[in-house]
Amino acid sequence: MNSKIQKPSGAIAVIVAILFLVLFGFIGLAVDIGYSHVQKTRLQAVADAQALACVISPSRCGSGGKNLFPETNPQNAEVTVINPVACPNTSVQQGCAQATAYAEWKTFFMGLLGSPTSKAQATAIAGRNARAPSCITTLSGFSANGTNMMTLNNCSADIGGSLTSTNRSGIQVASGATGSISVYNGNSPNQCGNCSPQPVGLTSSLPSLPSPTIPTTNLDGSALVVRSGSTCTSGTCQPGIYNSIVRLTGNTTFASGNYVFNGGLDTNSKSVTNSVGGVSFYIPGTQILSLTGNITLSAPTPPGCSIGSGVVISHPLASAPKSLDLNGSRVTLKLNGIVNLSADNITISGASSSFSLNGTLVANSITLNGNMYPNISANPCNNLYQSAKITLLQ
Repeated sequence: MNSKIQKPSGAIAVIVAILFLVLFGFIGLAVDIGYSHVQKTRLQAVADAQALACVISPSRCGSGGKNLFPETNPQNAEVTVINPVACPNTSVQQGCAQATAYAEWKTFFMGLLGSPTSKAQATAIAGRNARAPSCITTLSGFSANGTNMMTLNNCSADIGGSLTSTNRSGIQVASGATGSISVYNGNSPNQCGNCSPQPVGLTSSLPSLPSPTIPTTNLDGSALVVRSGSTCTSGTCQPGIYNSIVRLTGNTTFASGNYVFNGGLDTNSKSVTNSVGGVSFYIPGTQILSLTGNITLSAPTPPGCSIGSGVVISHPLASAPKSLDLNGSRVTLKLNGIVNLSADNITISGASSSFSLNGTLVANSITLNGNMYPNISANPCNNLYQSAKITLLQ
């Protein structure tokens, strides 16, 4: 019997076509999934970069917005920055900002399966990590005698020179508060008789000091007006540049703005206050600064101000340091902001009620002959941060 077996060539062709279609689908799926992974990686990099940039440059970041740092966004993703946001761990982190990057794109092959587009987003939080801001910073030494204590409330002390005290005096972080004591430039951390926590010795120099730059413009950007010192002695004073010494003759209210005292400033045992908006006093380090009387001043903190920019008094080191005696019997200080007295070797004595600081005091040196209880400011613009690393936190 002569019979022929039917060849299944047609069926094989159909099967092969189906297999090719399935294989093509898997390849397309792999391509789209791989591209989605690449996009998510790119978006995360953009979110990380913009969150870090916001913390590094808070004046440019302000209160947040859309794509504030386009140089970090080569793919032109949609980016939203929020500043500030709650830090993941508020006990050891400050000044946090969040960035979210979003993108949507056409798929390569998934459209054949009914998904013509795909989307992804990534979020990052950055902030300053692992260190409380500095309440006290000295370029050189800090010494205390008797039973005099400087008690820090949620802030740190940063000593650029030697730290010495008797066994009943020194620097302490308040019970239950966050803070540390650091001694820089390779100086010994073991010369304090009564410091808590134990000071840490560092070989590095102080990493952060207020800018010594004297402004030429007011808070609104207008040029500062050159004024006569006599116009600042009649109970009120206006922002400007004063080229001769200003010695107050009566209780004085300073209008909000920047003041440059090129000839020096003597409060002359008068009451000194500022109007709403805050003031910044700039006195060249070569000129006299005498603080006596009842002085209550706050730094300006406009929206979008940067961390460490809230200067209330600036008397920066220029040559040999000067002596500044802050005796509670002759001066009552209530200051909110960064007080840059790096041109001065300061002696603090008298009742602790005579000295109220919310911010950072920078001095060339400090001799403590009385108790003092400095605090950080609620506004980070008024605080100086030493060795506070900026990192991604989430």
